[in-house]
Amino acid sequence: MAKATAADYDFTVLGSLGEITDADWLSNYYYGGDKLVRTNNSPYFNGPQINELLDKGRATVDKDERAKVYDAFVDRALELSPLVYFMWREQNYAIRKGVTGFTNMPGFLTFQSGLSIENTKVE
Repeated sequence: MAKATAADYDFTVLGSLGEITDADWLSNYYYGGDKLVRTNNSPYFNGPQINELLDKGRATVDKDERAKVYDAFVDRALELSPLVYFMWREQNYAIRKGVTGFTNMPGFLTFQSGLSIENTKVE
C-alpha cells in the first residue's frame, strides 16, 4: 500500500466494471483538480485542460453541449494517454430450455445477475 500511496511504480493495472452511460464517470480516472471527485486515479494524473473539460461537462445539462465537451475530452485524453485500456469484456450467460427463474439484470447491473441464481430451477 505504501508504494501505491506514494505512486512508486512503473505501471498499474486498474479494474472496473459496468457500462456507465454518463461521461462524467470519467472523472473517477482523469480528474486531478481540487474537487476530489476521483476514486480510481491511481496514476495521479492531473491535466489542467482535462480538469476544465470535466468541470464544463458537469456544469451543463444540454445534451448537445455535453457531447461536444466530452468529445473534446476524449481527444485530449487520447493525446496524453495517461491510461491505456487493453480489454473490454461483455458479460455473457448461456441459456437452455427448461431453465427458469434466472434474470439477467439490465445494463450496469448485469454483473449482479448471479444474485438471481437462488430463484433458478432446471426442469
